[in-house]
Amino acid sequence: MAGVVLGAYAYLDQDTLSNFTRSGTLHVLAASGYNCFVIILIATPMLKLLRFPHRFRGFVLIGLIGIYVLMIGPAPSMLRAAAMATLALIAAPLGRVADHRNLFFLAGFLVLLYQPTNLFDIGFQLSFLAVWALIWVSPIIQPILQPRLRSSGSKRTSGFIDTLKGYVGGPISREVVSVLIATIAVSLVTAPVIAYYFNYISLVALPANVAVVFTVPLVFFDSFLSTLTVLIPHGSGFLGFIGTASSRLMLWSVDYFGSLESGSISMQSPGMFGLAGYYMLLYALMSYLRSRYVAR
Repeated sequence: MAGVVLGAYAYLDQDTLSNFTRSGTLHVLAASGYNCFVIILIATPMLKLLRFPHRFRGFVLIGLIGIYVLMIGPAPSMLRAAAMATLALIAAPLGRVADHRNLFFLAGFLVLLYQPTNLFDIGFQLSFLAVWALIWVSPIIQPILQPRLRSSGSKRTSGFIDTLKGYVGGPISREVVSVLIATIAVSLVTAPVIAYYFNYISLVALPANVAVVFTVPLVFFDSFLSTLTVLIPHGSGFLGFIGTASSRLMLWSVDYFGSLESGSISMQSPGMFGLAGYYMLLYALMSYLRSRYVAR
């Protein structure tokens, strides 16, 4: 739970950390944009409940994110997420529309302005590559894969099974499809850099990320709420049970996929020409898919 909330690896043994890496789910333990999203998701309803003026809510959220950054520390991935979240929150009061690409490049400029050597940090490189994959690659593969993924379970049945499939085909299906598309996009963009630094390519990132997608929010919310209900009789015990069960389920999934012998491929670090060639081919492929499917 400390790893999910604070991005701390110290509490994990080496085998578990290795399984997170081999299964392609190490991003779960990195404090980044998801953490900022959860903070906004928790704080916004509370501010509405307290009838806080709408035009000032964004500044309160920025203050909360700033406090969270002070708790985590100036990690490049956290600074990137905080910068993008802050810029997005101040756009509305200024009467501007937040553009993801502009936020991305401005956040990169601010992070490097704060510490230029972050350019050579692994966390900085993987964080920005992952976000760029969501901005650039996901919109290209989404209209191609989304209809096919949803149509696989479109057959109609009757009775309870039909009702259950209708629910699963709603928010749960959308969440799973979104995770699949995001994982494919991020894997395509970050794979050569991961191979360069860690000498492996994960083959189970898709099923592993789908397996943990529903447990991570539970662990995150439970960790925050536990600090608020620690003095409430039976409240902390109930939340502790949920957090423990969710954490064990997440760890079981990570250990299962990470310990598979064929779960990853070991390889030598690609050279600079190999990295450049890969990204040139990826750009050509995405450009073709965009003109062939997305534009139409």
